[in-house]
Order: sequence, then structure tokens, then C-alpha cells
Amino acid sequence: MSAYNVVRMRVKPGREEEFIKINNTFPEGMLDKMKANGFRHGAVVKTGDRRYCFLGEWDSMDAIVKSRPDMIKDLDRMRDLLEDLGSDLGVTDPVSGETAVEFGEATSTRNIEIVKSIYASFAKGDVNAILAVMHENVEWEYGTVDNGVPWLARRRGPEGVAKFFQTLADTTELKSFAVDDIVGNDRVVVGLARVEAVVKATGKLIREEAEPHIWHFNSRGQVMKFRHAADTFAHVRACQK
Repeated sequence: MSAYNVVRMRVKPGREEEFIKINNTFPEGMLDKMKANGFRHGAVVKTGDRRYCFLGEWDSMDAIVKSRPDMIKDLDRMRDLLEDLGSDLGVTDPVSGETAVEFGEATSTRNIEIVKSIYASFAKGDVNAILAVMHENVEWEYGTVDNGVPWLARRRGPEGVAKFFQTLADTTELKSFAVDDIVGNDRVVVGLARVEAVVKATGKLIREEAEPHIWHFNSRGQVMKFRHAADTFAHVRACQK
């Protein structure tokens, strides 16, 4: 379930330009680390005279907890620019929690970030993180026909997706995997992947230069449908002894 953190703050007189400048930059590697932890996107909103609020969207509360040390480091960069809010709050008033209700259409940016997080989780071998963004009735390899390739079989639900990853590990040896481009809109995201894998049963190599991966989302940012638009002929041949 997605989560948000909100941090209210007030900038000292004459220091707003510095504050905005600092928030337009991040220490090297910090934003990438936060994204790997599950950060989707954020914004700094001006709510009044020298008053600002940071809003961040995350994959889960666990993602927020993982990134708290980095968020504190980021706050330390601007702490001298902030006024004490009073009432024993200090210079910030932070709150966070899981999403109770979502409404409106999912943004293309959010969906693209979710797909990026899926690929990052795949690289780490974290299948559970991938399953967390699947709808309970997700269609995996939708619109395909049975071609005898075990990792391209149609499946349904998170259990079916988990079975895909297990089958992939059991039947192939992944030599290289990289996603060069990810594009999308409010409903569909496409990733183009470079893949080299060896079929364990035959020793034959599969090479894809730009294999399309098609992800369909609902308004809550859950994956409803997915398929590899792979070179099925090459996959079938690689499976044949």
C-alpha cells in the first residue's frame, strides 16, 4: 500500500532563495538511493508567507522508514534556514502514514516510477516487492497463446506472477539484463529491455536487443495486465533440443 510523508516548515526572513536552491539539488546518490527504497516523487509547496510543506509519495511505510536517515541528512542541509515553529515542534512538523483513500487517475510519472521500482526489485531478487504492486487478479502474459515456452505461459494473480519468476530461475540462466527506455501514460507503461539468457535444458542463447514489456495500470497504481512482447520464435527455437 502506498504511503505519504508531509513535513511542514517555515523559512527565516530573507532566506527563501537559499531554501529553494537547496531543494532543487540533492547530494550525489541520495535521490537514487531513496528511489531504490521506494520513493516515487515529491514536491515542495509554498503554503503562505515563508511557509512551506514537503509532500512525498512512497511505495509503503517501510520505504519511508528505510529512507528516514537520508531525509534527516537532507534536512540538516537546510536546518539553519528554518525557524522554530513553536509548541515544542522544533523547525519541522512531520507526519506520515499509509494511504486510506485514493481518487483520480494515476499519473504517467507515478506509473513509470513503479515500473522502475519493479526492475530495481528484480535486480535485487526481491520478488515480494514486485508482487506488492500487482492487482489480485493481474493477468500475466495476457493475449498470448501457448507456445511451449515455460516462462511465457499465461498466468493470473500474484501467485501466478511468483510462479513466473520461479520458472524463469529454474529454466534459464540470465547473463545480462538492462532496461534502456521506459515510456508511458496514465494507463500503460512500456519498457524496452536488452536481454541475454541461456536455456538450461538446451544450452542455447536467447538475445533480445529491445524486448518490449507492456504494463497496464489501474487508477491506484496496481499492475492489472502484463506481457513480454518477445521474439517468441527465437524463444521457441532456444527451447528445442
